Amino acid sequence: MPIGAQSRVQRVCGSGTHVKAAFVASGASYGSRRVMHALPQQGLHIGRHWVRAVKREAGLRTN
Repeated sequence: MPIGAQSRVQRVCGSGTHVKAAFVASGASYGSRRVMHALPQQGLHIGRHWVRAVKREAGLRTN
């Protein structure tokens, strides 16, 4: 990947802060499906596979 290039997930979803916030608020216990269902409360409608990709890139794993 060229220097300064962003991944597709970062370009589409920003930095993924909403996904990270929902995951952290769950006590690091939500998987991609539950995070996906928590996001409409924040005004976001992102599919499960996008959530999964953001979690993977951020290194977010359940306990």
